[in-house]
Amino acid sequence: MNKEWLKTSDGSYTLYRKDLDEIYHSRSGALSECHHVYLKPFLEHQKKHPTDHWRVLDIGFGLGFNGLCYVDHLFKNSVPKSMDILSVENDSSLLDLKLEQKHLGSHQFHDEVLQQLAHLKKDHLAKTDHLSASLMLGELEVQLDQLIKKEKVFDVILHDPFAPEKNPECWTPEIFQKIALCSHPKTVLLTYSVSAKVRTSLQAAGFSVTKTQGFASKREQLVAFYVKER
Repeated sequence: MNKEWLKTSDGSYTLYRKDLDEIYHSRSGALSECHHVYLKPFLEHQKKHPTDHWRVLDIGFGLGFNGLCYVDHLFKNSVPKSMDILSVENDSSLLDLKLEQKHLGSHQFHDEVLQQLAHLKKDHLAKTDHLSASLMLGELEVQLDQLIKKEKVFDVILHDPFAPEKNPECWTPEIFQKIALCSHPKTVLLTYSVSAKVRTSLQAAGFSVTKTQGFASKREQLVAFYVKER
């Protein structure tokens, strides 16, 4: 078994991948990190630019925790009224992992949220009256090319592959250029990496990059706004 469950400080679990010697989330709290890095900045952005429908691109589905935070917000709040969330993942073996309530610690999620996540992992598509969630499997570059061909555009992009030194193909200037083609002038890209190469690549692709307070021991994270007119 190449992966094993690891309990984090907030009671939720993440995975440790042995071949890369890498964990999927912070040891300080898997779900707390997802909320801080990938949901909270977009909620703050929405206060200034509110919309009733959110289009979310989730790069690096992993255990599904980033999407879980967004869908849970949808079910618990009046805004947004609806959401389309599309996730991309290259490791299909993750779909065989059974995510149970014990893996979420004390975090409380709406029952239907967990049901939708389980359905998504099984059939790659989950739908309700207010939610459309889909999962694309394969290499990121190939999946982005498909989205560009379909002229898909997103309001928020959650960029959460493994670190650049472990997963370099997901952090190239070419990848960020393709992501830019899936963006509009108010699109927000969120990621934990603040490396100079990542910042430079995002700026070259048309994003304005800002460092904000990171999660736990990580001092900073990135919030990037697409500013180039298409």
